[in-house]
Amino acid sequence: MDKDELIDEINLYKSRINWVLLDSTQDGDYRNLTGKEFDELTFCNDNIADLEDEIDMLDDDDNDEVVKNFFGM
Repeated sequence: MDKDELIDEINLYKSRINWVLLDSTQDGDYRNLTGKEFDELTFCNDNIADLEDEIDMLDDDDNDEVVKNFFGM
């Protein structure tokens, strides 16, 4: 994946987070998150962190070419 694709994927996960948070307030009840919603938020946040790490690796010119080839970058 190139940097733009990674950024698009981050935006997708952020959109999923916003949807989960909006869904919990949609009925005006402002209820606590369900276990499934909390798991979804955790999943999205973990993936965002991983994608940001990949972007950092792409931006780091000091990375070894072998490492970049291994990860397909």
